[in-house]
Amino acid sequence: MLTSVSSDTHTSQLSSGAFDEIVLPYAEEFDLSTVGNLTYCQNLYDFAKECKAINIIECGFGWGFSAISFIAAMSERGGKLTSIDPMCFGIKNDKNMAWVQKEAKNNNIEYEFVKSFSRFYRPKPPYCLAYIDSDPYEVAVDFFHLVHTVREGGLIVIDGYGRQPPIKQAIDQVITYEAFTRFGYEPHRCTQKWYSKEIAHAVFQV
Repeated sequence: MLTSVSSDTHTSQLSSGAFDEIVLPYAEEFDLSTVGNLTYCQNLYDFAKECKAINIIECGFGWGFSAISFIAAMSERGGKLTSIDPMCFGIKNDKNMAWVQKEAKNNNIEYEFVKSFSRFYRPKPPYCLAYIDSDPYEVAVDFFHLVHTVREGGLIVIDGYGRQPPIKQAIDQVITYEAFTRFGYEPHRCTQKWYSKEIAHAVFQV
């Protein structure tokens, strides 16, 4: 059963050496404004640390800020990160990808990049955390593609709540209500972890 996560459980772990050593240099090298601000990375780092993640899947690589945050969070115990993105690689983000791959190798993280639409990817569960930052119109599809692959106590995190109407509508009207009822889940509302005045990560706990 999916339940909401209390915002009180998300205590900042920015003091961690791993965040300072891995995420901050990346944020200084690349344009952090493409995702918002450092709180974006802090949220994802904290989510992964909270559920003691050792196997994470993300739909959408983008500029690599989510990937580098997850790598930092898993660096102490090791783990695996899978990034799925149909439009990645190219002149705009090849340096980002190379940096992420290097940090994964240096920190005992098995890293797999899959150039595909997430709905065509066959998951390799169990995952501790699933992160959805893909096409706003595919959020519900991605959610139900992955919801049964996340272990009990794990998290499903969706980016873009608030600023992008298709995502907010999918979460408020489809995922949290109608589809939960239809699939046998109780219709719990998710927790929103805001990282700006307009946009938040929406979080569900399995």
